[in-house]
Amino acid sequence: MDPAFLQGSNDFQVAANLHEGLFRYDPATGKAIPALTASFSTSPDGLTWEFKIDSEARFSDGTPVTARDFEISWLRILDPATASPGADALYFIKGARQFNAGTASAKPGVYAVDDATLRLVLEHPQPYLPEMLCSPRLAPVRVATDKKGAHSVIGTGPFVLVEWRPRQKAIFGPNPYYARWTSSEARPGGDRSASSSPPAAQEANRLLPRLGPHRPGLESGGLAVRVVLLFAQTEDSAVAWWESGQADLVVGLVPVQRVPILVQKHGRQVVTRPMRSVFYFMFNMRRPALAQAATRERISAAIERDTIVSNLLAAGQFPAYGFLPDMYAGRGPGALVCERLRPGAGTQSSAEKDASIGAIELLSNSSETLKAILELTQQSLKKRAGLDVTLRLLEWKSFLSLVQGGEFDVARYSLTGGPDPIDFFDNFSTDHSNDVSGFSDTEYDKLVASAKAERNVEKRNAALIAAHGILCARMPAAPVYFSSQVFLAKQSLVEGLSPDPEGILYWEDLIEESK
Repeated sequence: MDPAFLQGSNDFQVAANLHEGLFRYDPATGKAIPALTASFSTSPDGLTWEFKIDSEARFSDGTPVTARDFEISWLRILDPATASPGADALYFIKGARQFNAGTASAKPGVYAVDDATLRLVLEHPQPYLPEMLCSPRLAPVRVATDKKGAHSVIGTGPFVLVEWRPRQKAIFGPNPYYARWTSSEARPGGDRSASSSPPAAQEANRLLPRLGPHRPGLESGGLAVRVVLLFAQTEDSAVAWWESGQADLVVGLVPVQRVPILVQKHGRQVVTRPMRSVFYFMFNMRRPALAQAATRERISAAIERDTIVSNLLAAGQFPAYGFLPDMYAGRGPGALVCERLRPGAGTQSSAEKDASIGAIELLSNSSETLKAILELTQQSLKKRAGLDVTLRLLEWKSFLSLVQGGEFDVARYSLTGGPDPIDFFDNFSTDHSNDVSGFSDTEYDKLVASAKAERNVEKRNAALIAAHGILCARMPAAPVYFSSQVFLAKQSLVEGLSPDPEGILYWEDLIEESK
């Protein structure tokens, strides 16, 4: 729930409902619209942006939000002492990367000019900056520390945490200072008449009507409106809760291999949505057995992507023959394919065991779905490439620790990108936190850097296409499929189940739908 430490997709699902930044996505259009900013402007070269903070913006304790809160929050994420896993989300700011590495000679380019004005100086032009600023990672927070040193995070979003029972459930109630919960008369913290609201805020309120101001207990922070998260320890438990009526919605815990059966039983209540996400098998290039590109290509070509997607998953995924998800169509270089991964171009069946490579271990966090994918891949690599493959599935923290520490041969790893397709290419840049493979290529780094600095779309895309060619030739990872989200929803929620482009659901939309 602390934006500085978000990692998995479920972290973002929760955090987006507790924290709101300068922009948010309009659920009707999927486009970025103002949230805590009243207006903004850019310099002619696109490198300097200024944002006016909405004078009515409040934290959940009623404290006004200022430009200084953004500056403090972002510098906290970039501070090496914080050790935030998401610091790279701010590398678009001039000097941010060096500051995070502890090598900066000057402060990063984020400045509170005054309480109402936030100025950003960018490292490179960023055409998708408003969409990037929709992330809950970049929302302002106030951090309170108690006498024992424990800290709590105060946010700006529609909900606040009311109760937490580890491994059981969490209860969230409304933030009474959240603009779209209340009218000008009911909102704590002062009058907010339409005539005095900034135009951007008026538009946001018009586009995003919510529950209204007079729900009993709302103004006093009561629980007339609430969301209860139940923490299932297995996917089967989550489905059982939903089928028995104990849960209205299942997010992130639908056993994908059971989707066809669930569709037969429940029809449209099984909802799939595409994601800007790729499921990879990451190769540890530091391992002698995997040091050769030919070996990595051989393994990648032997993976039966169509079988995984069509027969095993069948939940809206697409086989991945390149490194960039299809969802970036119209926003980048288009469909990119590694020719040697196309169906029919892969490794032929091999009845002989390849002893030269030795046994290779596939590592994953544990779930029914991932176990099925690994078992099928194990069979494919033995049948089509003659490889001896073992499997290991661990609980999430142990799995993540091994992967980030480089203690693996081949690990399943999903990467999700933001609004800019460069996000996916950045993951494979030298020393990037997601570059768990150990891949490093000087020419690749130069191409990604030149794409970032280029304002001309055609030249930008040409650099990305060339960078993708290097990924295909070096194969630091095997792209397997472009992911989808699968939800189980009660009937009254189905029509309104519209995650934003990052795959996040806003709970107040669901409450409105279920009234």
